[in-house]
Order: sequence, then C-alpha cells, then structure tokens
Amino acid sequence: MNKLNIKTIKNSISELTAFADKISTLDETEQYPTKYPSVYIADAEKRNGEHVAYVGESYNVVQRTNQHLAEKRNEDALQKLNRLDKNGLANLHLIGHSHFNKSATLLIEQMLMNYIIGDPKFGHVRRDEAQRENDFESAGILNKRDDAQSDFYMRDEYENKIFPAIWDQLAKKNIVSKMSVVENSALFANSPFKQLSKEQLDAKHQIEDSIQT
Repeated sequence: MNKLNIKTIKNSISELTAFADKISTLDETEQYPTKYPSVYIADAEKRNGEHVAYVGESYNVVQRTNQHLAEKRNEDALQKLNRLDKNGLANLHLIGHSHFNKSATLLIEQMLMNYIIGDPKFGHVRRDEAQRENDFESAGILNKRDDAQSDFYMRDEYENKIFPAIWDQLAKKNIVSKMSVVENSALFANSPFKQLSKEQLDAKHQIEDSIQT
C-alpha cells in the first residue's frame, strides 16, 4: 500500500465529483485522500507568474472543498483563487496518507502554511485583487487561521518524516520550491504560522487559561 497519495485536479465541483467517483472504486484501504482525514492546497497562478495558495484540512476533503466552491453569500477563498488564476481555474492538490488522523492533518496544514509563506514561488495578493479590503493577505497565502498544535502521539514522525516526504513530492511535481530554498528565506524565518515549541505552547495555554478564569 502506498502510504502517501498526492493527486492534482482542477478546482471545480465537476472535477471533484469525478475524482471521488473514480477513487470510490478502489479498495477501502486505498481510498485516501477522500476516505480519511486529508490536507489540500488550492493553488492559482497569476498572469505575472506568481502563485497564490490556500491550505485546508478535512475529514471529508471532497465535501469540504465542494462547500468552499458552492458558497454563494460571500466569495470563498477557493472561489477567489479561480478568479486570480490566469486560466480562470486554479489547481487543487489533494494530500492523503494512510497514517493521517485529525491531529496530524492539523499539524501538516500548519506546516504547509508556514513553508508556503517562505516559498519564493508564491507572491503577494495585492489589495486591488481582493474582493474586499479585509481579504487582503500578503506572502502568497489566503489563510488567516493559526491552529498551533499541542504535543500528540507520534508527532515527531509527522513533523520530521512525513511532512518532509510530502514537501519533497510537491517539489518534484513543481508545485513548491525545494525545502532548502524555503528554509533559507527571510519570510520563512518570520512566518506567523511557524510551530511553537512545547514550552511556548505551554506558556500560551497558561495565558489563555488565566484569561478565561
């Protein structure tokens, strides 16, 4: 069984439906990234060659991304990426692993955001490209959420083995730059999505607890 499975499709409801139908014919143990907790990257290439991304995670990645694309009240991040893409339809990279669980996908999501911010391949979302002023995000990523993860079982394996394997595969597919390029960038060093150490997380939780009480 191939533990890591990365599939790229177009960012549309019809493509998602066709992909889900195709993967549903496989043995249940092979039905990831749709059957189990997974991570996804939506990636638009602008006319100037820069890329903009949105990173997400979900137990049901097809249902969640369909919800993004079907949103009618406000322009969703995935809809926005289609608008920014030079061809009018962004790419959607679905990332599954047979060892993923909810804690793992939240960690991988956070690490992907951190590394994408430091990736020179991803440019900036200009204020005039955003739908509304408060949508403006810099450093090539539309995420605003910060889900710092506390310690959990086998976190070291996900952080130091599985994530580098995911990034390496993404780099080989020319979706992202090599990890060494990212880690040497100033944006990576100052990323707001960088993982906190155990001591920093403990301090953060103590502060939050004191505020709540």
